[in-house]
Amino acid sequence: MKKIADLFLVVFITLAILVLARNTVVKAAVENGVRAVTGMPLTIKKLDLGLTQPYFDIEDLVLRNPAGFHSTTFVEIPRIFVAYDLQSILKGKIHLTDLEFDLKQFSVVKNEKRQLNLDSLKALQAQKPSQPGKKPAPAKAGKAPAIQIDNFRLRVGTASYVDYSGGSPVTKDFNVGLDEKYTNITDPNKLVELIVWKVMMKTPLAMLSGFNLGGLESSVSGILGSATDMAGQSFAMGMEKVTSASGNVSGQIAGQAEGALKETAGAVTGEVKGAASALKNKLKMPF
Repeated sequence: MKKIADLFLVVFITLAILVLARNTVVKAAVENGVRAVTGMPLTIKKLDLGLTQPYFDIEDLVLRNPAGFHSTTFVEIPRIFVAYDLQSILKGKIHLTDLEFDLKQFSVVKNEKRQLNLDSLKALQAQKPSQPGKKPAPAKAGKAPAIQIDNFRLRVGTASYVDYSGGSPVTKDFNVGLDEKYTNITDPNKLVELIVWKVMMKTPLAMLSGFNLGGLESSVSGILGSATDMAGQSFAMGMEKVTSASGNVSGQIAGQAEGALKETAGAVTGEVKGAASALKNKLKMPF
């Protein structure tokens, strides 16, 4: 009996360690994956992995710019939500049914050498025009795992341009106010390209920084075609509710007004009839 009890104790302790360590393991995997796509240092404050449901929440993800950009921040994402298909992942395919980025801040930085932080993004380097006489970098061995993102929702709050090229930093801030949903993304690099493209098109950042959008639009055109304006959709639904409520209120006001008019008309008719009857009786009386 003691051996059986010891066995159960070992199993229990092992399961407890796995449960406690699961967040650390996934957190490390996410950090390594983002670094591989962006090439920039990354920190995550907290990651919670669902026990009974296939999802995880990431809180306070901060992607910092590489060396030479004054330890500035590239993006701040207070929350990322990921829902995944466990069976596909067990088969070696990364299948995310839902991915949501609540991006608070996006910054384009130009340093004293007039270099842009965007040019350090690995995901965008393939879009750069090749220099004459320069051989392309050899492809790395190994095959990246297949990925499928069914639904991607992107919210972007504000964007900034920080220019150190004149010595003292000059900062300009812009409201982006983006809330859109995209479908069927099969390349993690496209996520980075899409975010950069949308922010650039919503602000004058490309003009201010001199960033060459190049073939970025054609690269993400397939994703752009699936875009749904969630903010506009919410506004339309809100207006529909307002219109419906307005119609109900109008109907109530009209009904009340109609009742009041009938009541007033009845009162006036009664008074007129009473006055006519009194006049009639008075005419019958001798003066």
